[in-house]
Amino acid sequence: MERTRRRFLQTLGAAAGVAVAGCNGAGGGSDDDSTATPTGTPTATETETPTETETPADAAGTVVVDSVAVQPGVVGLGADFYLVLRRPEAQWVVAEVAAADGPPPESFAVTTPDDEFEMGTEIEYSDARLAAFGDAYAPTDPGWLAAEVPKPLEAEAAAVTWDGGRYPIEGVFLDRLRRPPTEFEVSLEAAPIDGVDGAARSTVTVENVGDLPGTFVGAVNMTSPGYQPESRVVRHVRPGDTAVAGAAHRWTPGAVRGGSDRDYDRIDLRLRWRGDDISRSVDVREGG
Repeated sequence: MERTRRRFLQTLGAAAGVAVAGCNGAGGGSDDDSTATPTGTPTATETETPTETETPADAAGTVVVDSVAVQPGVVGLGADFYLVLRRPEAQWVVAEVAAADGPPPESFAVTTPDDEFEMGTEIEYSDARLAAFGDAYAPTDPGWLAAEVPKPLEAEAAAVTWDGGRYPIEGVFLDRLRRPPTEFEVSLEAAPIDGVDGAARSTVTVENVGDLPGTFVGAVNMTSPGYQPESRVVRHVRPGDTAVAGAAHRWTPGAVRGGSDRDYDRIDLRLRWRGDDISRSVDVREGG
């Protein structure tokens, strides 16, 4: 997952900021996210002092915005399934924040010159969390905060703000917020894995058939013989290009939720994304 290459620290009540060099994490396979905030210099309420060393995030009375991601959808993780928040004409801003005795989650917002969109720590299901971001933010614990905003966002500027501080969203990432959605053609294929009992492989193919670059956000769940989350698919695709994501799937006899000693000879998979969903059934050899 691509993340920001810098951090922004705002001292609460003192109106001082420090821009420091951070690290750029990257994930591969089906867990690749493709959008994050730019690396330009952030703005604070007063003077900012660059430094070559990282300021500790647990200094008293501080908020550290470690990264901000911009995506047209997000993947949540429930008890035994992935869910995809995929409302049309909407997108998500997700900030990773750390604080020491920091402000409450409801004090954070995505702010434009004309609007304010409250950030929070709950998504569509109260027991679900954002699969790519770990735990939600708390005033004494680092974690994510998310806001749903219109797509496109009709604004000349945007920032993550809170009482006493702000973290600007700039450059190409502001452009992504302001960009209309594109159109994808999507397919899901699945086949058994030769010589392996109870196993199958899926292939998700995503073609951008629109005129604008865009980010595809989807997830594959197993729906039979039992429910379980299988893989996340997040890919940035340029117009005319195609992205492919593969994953292996396996069931274990007797491991179906609720308890079962039955052997199953079929796996059912379901791909969900912003535009639609596809289901595929795969005949597999029984385990023995």
